[in-house]
Amino acid sequence: MIIVADNLTTGAPGPDTRRRYRNAFLPMLAAAGLDMVLMNVLDPATMRVARSCRDITVGAIFTWQVRS
Repeated sequence: MIIVADNLTTGAPGPDTRRRYRNAFLPMLAAAGLDMVLMNVLDPATMRVARSCRDITVGAIFTWQVRS
């Protein structure tokens, strides 16, 4: 799945609202199997969210697993 992040927020009122929408959509898309996203890499808030998504989806966060 490939998306253009700015297309997700077309029509949202104001740049702050668009940023919040993008940052809310990114984790959901990452969990759904996002392969590539075209986004503004100069936006620090969006990059923090993207890095967190990467860390979660590649298993970089340690968790205990309970075996049944």
